[in-house]
Amino acid sequence: MGNRKREVFIEIPKGKRKKHLIEIWYEEIAPGVWQKIPGSEKDLGLAKDEDDKDNKTKK
Repeated sequence: MGNRKREVFIEIPKGKRKKHLIEIWYEEIAPGVWQKIPGSEKDLGLAKDEDDKDNKTKK
């Protein structure tokens, strides 16, 4: 127990229009039971989207 893991995923935050990378840290509170660490959610900025690049070059 006491182990920590990091998760990074893509999401569109409320009030924003573009995809952002979001980082969240979790702590193992029991074997196989993970809990989000309060205040650990961090916006890492705009996500690079391959689809957007393709759409821009096709226009």
